[in-house]
Amino acid sequence: MPASVTPAPTPTPVTPARATPTVPTPAVPTNIYRARRPAVAAFLIIPAVAVGLLLVRALAISAFGAPFLIGGVIASSLALAALPLLVAGLYGLVTGAAYGAEQWGFRVWARPPLAYLVVGLAFAIAAGLAIT
Repeated sequence: MPASVTPAPTPTPVTPARATPTVPTPAVPTNIYRARRPAVAAFLIIPAVAVGLLLVRALAISAFGAPFLIGGVIASSLALAALPLLVAGLYGLVTGAAYGAEQWGFRVWARPPLAYLVVGLAFAIAAGLAIT
């Protein structure tokens, strides 16, 4: 007769005598994108493309014109960088990403897509200052 094999006892985990209490922190909402709205996206993208073409023209004129204008190059470059950020941030704002902002405060504005809006506005202000 074969001898029966008994498994070795598993050690029980040692828990500390005094555990530190954890304070529950409120969770930031993760469902930032509320809805997909193609009409809103088209309403934002079409004017952004038109403004982008004007900014490319301004960049070409200031960079390759007879008097080289460094202020125009910097302003056009910053405005071109701000344009897609502003569109993405405005799309998030219009589709409901700021819902609950009064409850969560700055944390909602520090997450995408609303953070794109903040950075895009900073670039647009810097572009306006570079013109002068």
